[in-house]
Amino acid sequence: MDSSHAAIGAARNPVANATSFDHIWPRPLRVCLLALDDVSDSSLAVTLDTFAAANRLSVEVLKRAAPFAVEIATVSGRSVRGRSGLIVTAARALDDVRRAEVVVLPGMGMATSAEIDRVLARADVVYACRWLGDRSRRARPIVASSCSGVFLLATAGLLDGRAATTTW
Repeated sequence: MDSSHAAIGAARNPVANATSFDHIWPRPLRVCLLALDDVSDSSLAVTLDTFAAANRLSVEVLKRAAPFAVEIATVSGRSVRGRSGLIVTAARALDDVRRAEVVVLPGMGMATSAEIDRVLARADVVYACRWLGDRSRRARPIVASSCSGVFLLATAGLLDGRAATTTW
């Protein structure tokens, strides 16, 4: 392959043209995945796999440090059970999460509006929504959710005056 073909291949390869963000984030971004009882097992797993893949590509392909330090928190710090029975072990309790720059709320797998209402009334969910609202006002982390987790973000007041899209 001549040099012009190599240049075209590099132009089409986003990894080859990746920009270093080392000057912006000199250390890994601290990511907290908030797991609640009945979290969607697949939503949690996909979220973990996405961050793991980004870390792996950074280390193995870009030869840079992993950009994310991911840990799971639960309201109590104890394990929770996912919707399909997966036992999710927490690294810490929600109140011990001090410095997360990113907070991700995986989907809860809620299928009906009645189920959404029941879940939003649970004590652990009420507490988590309150924590998310307070944390967002004080520390201003990036907050994201997937699927029906958006209803918890709305309950926390994080979507007030904003457009939001969900797959629910």
